[in-house]
Amino acid sequence: MRALIQDKLSSAKSVADGKAESLHRSFLGCLDILEEVIDQHIAMCARDMENETSLTRKHQLNDIADALIQIKTNKPATFLQGIQLTWLYSYVRVWLTTVVWMTI
Repeated sequence: MRALIQDKLSSAKSVADGKAESLHRSFLGCLDILEEVIDQHIAMCARDMENETSLTRKHQLNDIADALIQIKTNKPATFLQGIQLTWLYSYVRVWLTTVVWMTI
């Protein structure tokens, strides 16, 4: 996704389309935020796995971490990956909405 957006940004720059440049820079910024959130959730899974005593729960957390690692750079290929990405989009949307409202 990042490569596609960067390609579109380069095309917009080559024809001096300021609106398209701004739009694609915004898309890249959104991806940056999503990747940061994914990294934080991977770290949370790792911390939780260290403290978890249940082997079943450790396996679940490991599966979630693996799904997060995959969707950081690839489109979802499994149901679990799709659910994680959907949940993260919702989480980021709520977080961004809250931040925007706090600045108004």
